[in-house]
Amino acid sequence: MISKIFRAIYNFFRILGIRIRLGSKVSIPFIQPMRVRSQLMIQRGIRSVKIGKRLKLETDSKIRVIEGGSLTIGDNCFMNCGAYMTVLGTTAIGDNCLIGPNVLIFDHDHDYRAEGGVNSGKTVTGEIIIGNNVWIGGNSTILRGARIGDGAVIAAGSIVKGEVPAGSLYVQKRHTDIICKTK
Repeated sequence: MISKIFRAIYNFFRILGIRIRLGSKVSIPFIQPMRVRSQLMIQRGIRSVKIGKRLKLETDSKIRVIEGGSLTIGDNCFMNCGAYMTVLGTTAIGDNCLIGPNVLIFDHDHDYRAEGGVNSGKTVTGEIIIGNNVWIGGNSTILRGARIGDGAVIAAGSIVKGEVPAGSLYVQKRHTDIICKTK
């Protein structure tokens, strides 16, 4: 009981600090069931962040919204231990979504074609859209350009880039063949 009260107070002040620092660009209800060791990092220069009611961030889960990023998360969403999301482009997650342990979500890529390659620090941003009632299994990776329809299930260990139809089960079968193309 005392730990829940401490967590509620801690999260209240964590969200208050974000709302004071970023003002109208951020809409986050004050009461959120986030673990103390979770991270909600929002930098200055973002476009917007809107988080619905009851976003549950488990221990060591992290959400980072970097300069230029726009994030929307619906009501009743859950990110399990070790889940990690970085937003530089646009990411939208619907209501009632379950994100498994160690899931990675990135709406950007390093621009390896830029002069200087990945060392140039340039990125290519895009969009990720995750519908309502989506379940993303543990150790999956959701990449720039992913569009996951309502009610879809992403099997554990999958890599998603592109369209996943509503109500479907997405299972990525792995091959041991290594394909290497030169630029």
